[in-house]
Amino acid sequence: MSENTIPEVFIVESLRPNDPREGEIIYKILKMGERSPKYRYVHTPNEFRSVIHEFGESNYRYLHISSHGSPECFGFEFGPMYFNEFHGLVNRYLHEKRVFISACELVNHQDHQLASLLLRNTGCYSVIGSYDPINFDDAVMFWSNFYFLAYRDQFGERIKFSRDLVLKILHQLTGLYHLNMNYYSYSRVKGIKLTQYQDGKRNNI
Repeated sequence: MSENTIPEVFIVESLRPNDPREGEIIYKILKMGERSPKYRYVHTPNEFRSVIHEFGESNYRYLHISSHGSPECFGFEFGPMYFNEFHGLVNRYLHEKRVFISACELVNHQDHQLASLLLRNTGCYSVIGSYDPINFDDAVMFWSNFYFLAYRDQFGERIKFSRDLVLKILHQLTGLYHLNMNYYSYSRVKGIKLTQYQDGKRNNI
């Protein structure tokens, strides 16, 4: 993991106007744990572009997206954003980063489209998220606990969400919350690799 990136979470959220803002809750929990997350809610495409640029300038290591979704696109407050457009905005900022997506069915394994776009030729380490619909309360509990466990017992320059640590936590929490999560990673030798956790059980696909 590059020493040039900052091991903090940058949360970008865009939902329907009356939806609970799960990303804001996760942000507050991280702040309570004396982390230094950033949280931005976006209403328009221009705001989204500006915030993604801010993420790049921040050099934060972990990008967390909270939105609605489908197997084809993100469902932001301002409307759908298809994967190619999303990739065009974020790809230059993903080198040595991890992407966490809290949205229904976006990180699906039907055609691997989103993971393929975000991982190939960007230097991104992983793309992680639910491939099934997920309720707001489950998402808040899952991601809050995920980040708590990821940061626990790590301090200063030692902090990193290693592959082994992330997979260990996914194993624990998918069993606890009965959720189904996909972990996509990429290597030039093996290409895209999918590790799936279903109710605490691991499958390599």
